[in-house]
Amino acid sequence: MQEWRDEWYPNAGRTYGTPGGMMGGSMLGTASTDATDAAFLMIPHHQQAIVMSEVALDKAGHPGLKRLAQEIIDEQSAEIKLTQGYLEEIEVANSF
Repeated sequence: MQEWRDEWYPNAGRTYGTPGGMMGGSMLGTASTDATDAAFLMIPHHQQAIVMSEVALDKAGHPGLKRLAQEIIDEQSAEIKLTQGYLEEIEVANSF
């Protein structure tokens, strides 16, 4: 995506990168197993990708960026559904 951004908007300044990496450091820490499983599945991360992509879909001018935004919405929505199913399976398995 960085290559597309550089090609489509060659004069744009740097807008990426956060201290501690993409997620700002370790999300897992010393949390319980259930919390670690949930953090690993990163549902909030996928939800945020959808929110950002909806903004891009609405406001972007470049057709390639609009296509990418829709693909991200579709794929991340499917990923959320899949990972929510994993969480349900984990909860059921841990209830025994």
